[in-house]
Amino acid sequence: MQTRQDLASAHADLRNARSERDSLRAELTRARARIEELEAGEKSPPPPAPPTLDPAVELKLLGRINELEAALSKARSASIPPPPPAEAGDDLKRVRGIGPKFEKLLKGEGVTTVSQIAGWTEADAEAMAKKLGMKAQRIRKEDWIGSAKRLLEGSSA
Repeated sequence: MQTRQDLASAHADLRNARSERDSLRAELTRARARIEELEAGEKSPPPPAPPTLDPAVELKLLGRINELEAALSKARSASIPPPPPAEAGDDLKRVRGIGPKFEKLLKGEGVTTVSQIAGWTEADAEAMAKKLGMKAQRIRKEDWIGSAKRLLEGSSA
């Protein structure tokens, strides 16, 4: 009986050793690929020098830059408060089923307003689900699109 237990233990140790070996081999392969990538980057030729501008064109561009800087300075000196940042968008967590994690992922994909979600088609939902690493069934089940539409209807009333 003890021999069987020893044998089973030895088999478990062997499986663990093989698993660790496979993991280390994969890590070694990734490291070698990264080394090759870095070495290839060292051998690449330097980027070409930017083309030179015609002096007349350069003067014209410098004049335009000065005009734009003056207009910018004038706009900044006006007492009009700046608009809110575009990236702030809506609180997407108001949509049923969207929590902080999905809100962050959605904003990373450029979805910053509830109205964008309300305008999704089934194909849009499928595509976004793939980008978010989830199943589109979840978006349908939690009714993100319908919830977003209801939020918009409630805010316009």
